[in-house]
Amino acid sequence: MTKPLKIKQCHICGLSFTIPYRGSPRKTCSTQCTNKILSVKRIQYIKQNHSKFRGHGKQSYMEETFEKWLKQVGLNKSIKGYLTEVHFYNKITKRHGFCDFVFPKIRLIIELDGTHHLKRQAIDKIRDEHLQTRGWEVLRVTIKEYYNKSKLPLVHNKLVPLTGLEPI
Repeated sequence: MTKPLKIKQCHICGLSFTIPYRGSPRKTCSTQCTNKILSVKRIQYIKQNHSKFRGHGKQSYMEETFEKWLKQVGLNKSIKGYLTEVHFYNKITKRHGFCDFVFPKIRLIIELDGTHHLKRQAIDKIRDEHLQTRGWEVLRVTIKEYYNKSKLPLVHNKLVPLTGLEPI
């Protein structure tokens, strides 16, 4: 005796497909259609919860205040000044990354390390080596150095060629 089949219609493409009556309650005819549903659900989730996350595209408090300081110093956000959240890809480790502040004219990258960077020091070291082999100077500022303003003179002196100000 054969099991009775149920005919259903795919929610994505509209094609008909059959499943056993007591089979899994599938909504799609193929894995491609299932993947489309998953990607749509992910997009909806990100749109609904985007304000809760401080991922790429949203600046941390350190980044916001650092950018205000850059404007006070006289650097505007432009190609001649600096770029934020610049994407790069490391082919060796097969990892994507984002740099906080990039100054292309003087080939300088400033990374503001919050508390979450304490757990990622090994990964950050690999990232820095990768960027340095490509001719970039990476300057990391920890959260303690940022709030004590101990590295601010060093950052200021690195940015002298762009701002035209006197070194400290």
